[in-house]
Amino acid sequence: MVACPFELENNWVVRYDGYLTKCTVGIEKERALAKLTKEGIKLFPERFLITTNKEFSTKLYAHCKDCELLPFCWQRCTYQHYLNPDFNSFIANQCPRDKDSWIIRRQINQTKIRYRKEKLKK
Repeated sequence: MVACPFELENNWVVRYDGYLTKCTVGIEKERALAKLTKEGIKLFPERFLITTNKEFSTKLYAHCKDCELLPFCWQRCTYQHYLNPDFNSFIANQCPRDKDSWIIRRQINQTKIRYRKEKLKK
């Protein structure tokens, strides 16, 4: 099981201009690992380090173990983990439980709405 499609070997996002990224949210061309061209695929090997460390979703931190937001947060984005591996820094500055992240709260509310709609269908 993985926390993010970024970690999946065969998951790629193809941008409109041919850039290939691993992240489904951060699709800026600066994060691209390759680009589709008329000659084939142009790789950016200096960026491939990002996808080689697969430890992120398998390590469960004590701070997150019993958190109700874990199914939505997964201890932060894999790409962000790569950029800043210091988990204590994440806890201090970005943890959605401690910072009341609006985006996580919105996701929880949308999940509740979908659940209720599905329950009404039955």
